[in-house]
Amino acid sequence: METGVTISRTFDVNLIKSIMFCMWKDVTEEGHLMEHYEPNLQRTIWLIINKDGVFVGLLALDYVSRVCLRAHPMIFPKYRKNAFVLLRESIRWYLDLCSSAPYRKIIAEVPSYKRNICIFVRKLGFVQEGVRTKSYLKNGILGDVTLFGATNNQLIRRLNHG
Repeated sequence: METGVTISRTFDVNLIKSIMFCMWKDVTEEGHLMEHYEPNLQRTIWLIINKDGVFVGLLALDYVSRVCLRAHPMIFPKYRKNAFVLLRESIRWYLDLCSSAPYRKIIAEVPSYKRNICIFVRKLGFVQEGVRTKSYLKNGILGDVTLFGATNNQLIRRLNHG
């Protein structure tokens, strides 16, 4: 594990809500109200990301199917320059989880206008699997969502080679 990065699971609803409150406008599309938000502890694995003892972000892994989870990373803006290392370590945590759980794939859905995030997701080892057209509303504009996926084997290869 990268020096200084720790990943731990949390069930603390108040902590999750406080993080979501800070990042709400960045991570949600139009029409979702924070006051109606309640974290799902049954269908989501909530991971706290720390760097050198400082809380820097959260990763939500939503249940999609028996073998697939959807990733929702949320790194505080101040620490996004370290996002690659932080999320690489989160992927290592996920792969350790898979030694005792049936998960075999992670998917990610990125608003297509966020080109830098699409590039970033590829660097982590994800492959573009498609586009869901006109399915994301932000600032009054209906946009596409790029679909990415990575099997555990693809992620392991990326961790071992680059």
